[in-house]
Amino acid sequence: MNTRVNVICAALMAGGCIATQASAQSSVQLYGLIDLGVTHFTGIAPANAGAGNTATATTTALGSGVAAGSRLGVKGTEDLGGGQSAFFDVETGFCAAGLNQGAGVGAAVNATDYCGGGGFMQRQAFAGVSGDFGTIQGGRMYTLQFVNEVALVDPFGWGMTGAGANLSLLTQAPGLARSNETVQYQTPSLGGFTGAVSYSFAPGAGGPVPGITPSQSKVNRSWDLNLQYQQGALTAGINYGQSLNLVVNPATQVNDGALRIWQLFGIYDFHVAKLSGIYNQAKLDYSSGKIDSWILGLTVPAGPGSVLASYEATKNTTVAAGPSARQIAVGYDYPLSKQTDLYASYASISNSNGASFGGGDATDFFSGVANQSATGLAFGIRHQF
Repeated sequence: MNTRVNVICAALMAGGCIATQASAQSSVQLYGLIDLGVTHFTGIAPANAGAGNTATATTTALGSGVAAGSRLGVKGTEDLGGGQSAFFDVETGFCAAGLNQGAGVGAAVNATDYCGGGGFMQRQAFAGVSGDFGTIQGGRMYTLQFVNEVALVDPFGWGMTGAGANLSLLTQAPGLARSNETVQYQTPSLGGFTGAVSYSFAPGAGGPVPGITPSQSKVNRSWDLNLQYQQGALTAGINYGQSLNLVVNPATQVNDGALRIWQLFGIYDFHVAKLSGIYNQAKLDYSSGKIDSWILGLTVPAGPGSVLASYEATKNTTVAAGPSARQIAVGYDYPLSKQTDLYASYASISNSNGASFGGGDATDFFSGVANQSATGLAFGIRHQF
């Protein structure tokens, strides 16, 4: 550094020079997404509905995060040399339509989850390193099961009113979509095969400290293994995971039981249409039944955009009635540019045997009324920057 630069640094303070030098070795990006759509939902539970309610409500609103949650984030990479790099990503949601998201229709008013994500910079918050050895990262991140279902299979990407989240197994237990205190390793591709393993010290909101009462005496942990094959138009994979200390032992009232999940998925792109499918099965300790959910998806290029369609179902035989539900969804996504698109979607849910799914979109999730049908309609715009 020459004398003149030293003088300038001294005048502006040394920290500024350190930041300038660091920026030459790394890349930091501010990014975001703003999504606004008009939604119309029927068949949802009225606000403050009590037990045994049979009445349904209808709502029309301007929603924030209909196709995808509105967000701001900062991410960066640093070249460490030798083909290795360090990276980070921190991301927060925000309420683009105002603070009363979901008001009066069974969702919390002015909720503190920043309109999706769980809190400030808690949509995602992780850092790691990558190289020829693969990728290691830690923090709060999407689970491997979530990535399989949302990024690969669901044509709606868990958004619009056809969101797979409406009936998905991954929304029926905590810590299955995003996971806290998580460490994850993914292998490099080996002949089209990749593997990943993930472990969480406290995946949900319960925290890492055991409680005093018997039902809080165990800390929830989770882990899962993922194997995926990708070659040309075909992608297929399998995942197995456990959420430990999640199920209460009916004899002791201690939460020492596990939730075990199997997941099978596949996608084939015919270019004129892409077919996708996923099957999730969960079994709980101290229960003889299981919870199933599955999605069949179709994406068809049509003009400049794509027609989206899916059929989804779930059934829970861990309880005697065996509640079940089905969803049929259609939509269209129309790109105005590489960053901006318009979308429309319609979904219909049928509940039976006591099921009460109400549907929703990428941000709102509504309770339904037992054995009543529910529908959702949306039109909106999404801009990424």
